[in-house]
Amino acid sequence: MTGVSRGPKDRIPTEADFRGPREAWERLGVAIRRGDKDAALKELTPAAKQRLAPVFDTIGRKSKPLNFDELGSIRSVMLAGEGLATITLTRKKADGIYGYEVNLIRDADGRWRIDNM
Repeated sequence: MTGVSRGPKDRIPTEADFRGPREAWERLGVAIRRGDKDAALKELTPAAKQRLAPVFDTIGRKSKPLNFDELGSIRSVMLAGEGLATITLTRKKADGIYGYEVNLIRDADGRWRIDNM
């Protein structure tokens, strides 16, 4: 495939590269646990805010609040170039263990933001 660049091919990712997406997920968790909807939404890309804002409306309310711990724990982080990452999460349910992915994008300021979950 020509014309597509995902960053230098000879660059080996460092621990810090993998830490950024993990920290974004953890910041989201801290905000949800504390009931801070505004802080939680800051961890999302603008497109994700539009799609997911209704989900976060329960934060800080007494009616069935969003429980971050039910979203699962990080199993792995995969990087695609300099600005894309996928976190694989697992969570236990009554009938087994399920995995799913969360996509993140590094914004112009270098901060990782959750784009899809």
